[in-house]
Amino acid sequence: MNSIDISIVVPLYNEEAVFDTLIQRLSNVINQTDFMCEVILVNDGSIDKTNQLILEICKADNRFTGVLLSRNHGHQLAVSAGLASVRGKKEL
Repeated sequence: MNSIDISIVVPLYNEEAVFDTLIQRLSNVINQTDFMCEVILVNDGSIDKTNQLILEICKADNRFTGVLLSRNHGHQLAVSAGLASVRGKKEL
C-alpha cells in the first residue's frame, strides 16, 4: 500500500442527517487530489445511526477509518482520539 500523505480527522456527534453529504463532499475532494489521503471518522458517542453509518463507509471504502468512542467526550478529545489513529506523514 502507498503511504498516506494527508490524514483528515472528523469528529462526529449525531450527524446521521448530514452524513451522506459529508462523505460525498470528502470523497469528491480526495478523488481530485494527487495525494494519498485517509479520513478518520470519530464517533463521539452519538445516539443516532452515526456509528452504523461510519461502520458501513469503512467497509465500503478503505480510505475511511472509524474510531468509535463509548460515550460523548467532546470534540477536542474526539479530535485527539482521531489524531492518535492517523497513518499519514508526521512531518511538516
